[in-house]
Amino acid sequence: MIAGWSGVDAPFAGFQEASLTLDDELSTAGADDADIILISAPGAVGKSTFAKQLCFRTNSLLVDLAKAEPVGANTISGGLARCDLYNEWRSGSLGIVIDGVDEARIRVTQEAFEAFLADIKNLSENKPLPTVVLGRTGAIQDSWIWLEGEKAKIAVMELGFFDRETSIEFAKSQLRVLKKDSAHVQVEDTAVELLIDRIRAETEADSDRFAGYAPVLNAISQRVAREENPSTLISEVERGEQPITLRTIVDYILERERGKLESLPFEDKSLAKKLYTPPEQLGHLSARVYGSRSPQIEGLSPTDFEIYSSALNTWIDEHPFLSGSEPSSAVFGAFIAAHDMFARGEDAPAITTELEKGAKANPFLAEFYFENLKDLTEQAQGSEVSLMPASHVGVVYASIRAGLALGDKATLTVYGTEIDDEERLLEGDVEISVSRKMAAEPQIFQFIIEETNVIRLGPYIEDVDIQSPLVDVEIGSGREALLVAPISLQCRKLISPSQIWIIERARDGEGAVVLEADELEAPSISRVPSLRGDVALTVSWEDSSAHPWTTFSAPKRAADDPRVDEGLRRFRKFVISFRSHSKGSLRRYRRKLDHERMTKGTGKAILERLVHDGIISIDGAMYVLHPDVLGDRTNSTYSEIYRKTFSKESVEYISNALP
Repeated sequence: MIAGWSGVDAPFAGFQEASLTLDDELSTAGADDADIILISAPGAVGKSTFAKQLCFRTNSLLVDLAKAEPVGANTISGGLARCDLYNEWRSGSLGIVIDGVDEARIRVTQEAFEAFLADIKNLSENKPLPTVVLGRTGAIQDSWIWLEGEKAKIAVMELGFFDRETSIEFAKSQLRVLKKDSAHVQVEDTAVELLIDRIRAETEADSDRFAGYAPVLNAISQRVAREENPSTLISEVERGEQPITLRTIVDYILERERGKLESLPFEDKSLAKKLYTPPEQLGHLSARVYGSRSPQIEGLSPTDFEIYSSALNTWIDEHPFLSGSEPSSAVFGAFIAAHDMFARGEDAPAITTELEKGAKANPFLAEFYFENLKDLTEQAQGSEVSLMPASHVGVVYASIRAGLALGDKATLTVYGTEIDDEERLLEGDVEISVSRKMAAEPQIFQFIIEETNVIRLGPYIEDVDIQSPLVDVEIGSGREALLVAPISLQCRKLISPSQIWIIERARDGEGAVVLEADELEAPSISRVPSLRGDVALTVSWEDSSAHPWTTFSAPKRAADDPRVDEGLRRFRKFVISFRSHSKGSLRRYRRKLDHERMTKGTGKAILERLVHDGIISIDGAMYVLHPDVLGDRTNSTYSEIYRKTFSKESVEYISNALP
């Protein structure tokens, strides 16, 4: 076999299948008659385990793209020939399951990835067995866009989270793997059910996404397995002495690891209460993962220092959070990364590492990050909104997007200090809005950033609105940057270390990327950006009329009159602040549009006119945008305004609205 290709000759111990549902909207064929079955999953949901079990049950060949060579035009067809398995595949006696398409995507160019998809399509047409392709949600959506455009027969399915019953069965099966010959099976099973029910109760609004994640259930199984007396654990939980969250489960493991100190023969017995604390452990772990400096050990006698140093090396090597120099799970990796970001601030090594993951971001990181941020905010007297380092924004947003299921949406908005602001506070308001498919209202996360630092967004950017003319923004890392519309950036300096920009649109999103800056710093870009599908790119900065931006360059000012130009900017800011809600309407909380950042200057008059004319209406705590009335009054569509394509009528409308 070649690298990444293997058979699976044994079942996966403790396997329990999560929910698997067909997406009727995206599928062009049923699961029984499709040539290709695409299976999407949020990060760390257990898709690789599912792939292995599927191979075992169906006598299929596993192609693990995380271990295979970079993909291209002959990856699958050539691999079958090299392994002398083409005839078996053609006859239908051997199936193929391809896992890790998300990891394959980030290692090659767009052209190579599309050639890889073409190879799968051509190979799979009218064959006895379908080709199964698994990956994270974003990569599967990208694959679907191309395959659907080529008229492939596709079934799109989603591997979801465990519900309560399957969560309990999964955790129990994992517990039996950890404790094969336990004499307390019934009590341990009761403890598992109690822990799962408690964590589901504490995260009721998002229970399956949190308590139904395989790594969370693994942590619960490990927690019960390490308890010598499970009855005591049950009693403690029932008394409320151990609130059950993912954070407390991870904290428990750290505290248990600290218990190793008791075996060391220190001269100073008080050291058992001072050393190897959870923060110290995390400092050593982040140093191992990110190659940074370990915490300094001070105040020990030479003898105690030698004893502790020797034990410390062994403990970190064997720490349950690590596998070699890598995190042993996504949960532990997120916990380590969040600690590193808070311990080291704007320049934490974790920032670069996490950003480089792009669409393959860690879905747990945001959860731990918010816990740490909450702790700091509570310590700050009188602070209502958390202060977030600007360089952390992209990492947290990418983590939230990594946890989205099909049909969910997330939007990042940053509104900063304006050039003509006399107070010049140099603080930006950050909002991350998450709309779940079945939720009545979006979930809102709000922060403040200092605009003296750079907002770093990484190589995969989707649904972002930054209007902060005094801040620097960095997009991309590595060879390619993928910008998925809608994106609107206004900043001081736009920085991009990438060589290639790829512009595309989300399946149901606004098809425009609008980039405006005083200066562009992108020394590696020489190729014209690649536009995929029905999407527009508009750029405006010094020398934006030169190659490779000539086709996309647009003037900064929309009107000759400075007041009208400002009014159009305010008008556009109001309009594009609306996002499609889970119910389908364009809605925005009133407090956001009524904020002084929105209503300063000509903003108040513009907003009042929009409400008066019915373009915007009031629905309780929300403003609602009516695109049909917008069109009637201004002869402009939402899309045209997003792209800064103002009609003559819209310019006149704003001019008349000014006091």
